[in-house]
Amino acid sequence: MLKNSGISKSFFLIQLQTNLEQVNEIFLLQKLSAIAVKSGILLHEIQRERAHSIWYLGTKGENFTKLNSQRKKTDLKMSEYENYLKSVNLESFNGEIKDAISKTIIQLSTLKREREMINSLTENIDSSIAYFSTLIGFFISLIEMLCKFNINSKLTRGINTYILLFKLKEKIGQERATLTGTFSENKFNINRIASFLEILNEQELYEKKFLNKATKEQMNIYYSKIEDRILNEINDFRKIAIKNLITNTFGVSTKDWLRIITNKIDLLKEVEDKVFCDITNDIEKLRKYFHNQAKQSLFKIANI
Repeated sequence: MLKNSGISKSFFLIQLQTNLEQVNEIFLLQKLSAIAVKSGILLHEIQRERAHSIWYLGTKGENFTKLNSQRKKTDLKMSEYENYLKSVNLESFNGEIKDAISKTIIQLSTLKREREMINSLTENIDSSIAYFSTLIGFFISLIEMLCKFNINSKLTRGINTYILLFKLKEKIGQERATLTGTFSENKFNINRIASFLEILNEQELYEKKFLNKATKEQMNIYYSKIEDRILNEINDFRKIAIKNLITNTFGVSTKDWLRIITNKIDLLKEVEDKVFCDITNDIEKLRKYFHNQAKQSLFKIANI
């Protein structure tokens, strides 16, 4: 009897250890999720700043008031992001995640120099697009760290869905910047044409992958937000860009283009928030489940 009691206690101790490891894993995932949320909010403003920066460069110094206003919004969210990181104990994360976080801070420190080059018009459109896209890429790499927590298949699928949507939104942001540069400068160079066509292909790929991973509810929200009217308006601008890429006579309003494509991106941000809300709810359910499992194991050990 005593021998069986010892075996049972050992079994429940092992089970308790597993439960506590699961609770800790969920705790770390919640912390990283909070950082991902702050990252997403900041990136939305950086994406906007990219577009306004390109508009400013394309018009050779016009529309600075709008650019400066957007920079202030970026700075506010950047300050919130950096202050949040200071409030979090990053030592609990593994080296790979800490490195990804550190890289975002390092890259943000280069933004001041890019702005100075834009102000003086010594930066060119294509280099600026590349700069902002690289900066955003470091944040996407950080958000992808969520995939390191392989807790269960449903949660993993939800995280992958979120990342695919995030990448789709960024490709649309790159399209916004590319055609903003083209329409404002009234020029479509060879490299930009190749980049534009690649961006459109990548958008199609990420959209298909997102819809394949998304829940039925998430798909319905996506289709309800991204109406045919919006897609048709964007396609009209695309057709104009492609049709006139040789002659460089586009004859369209950059302001109208920015308004229409930004509306689509803002609507995608709403879908993104919904998908992330689903992830947060799943994480909280798992936290409660693993916490209860640990309590039950502890109770069983105490009563052997």
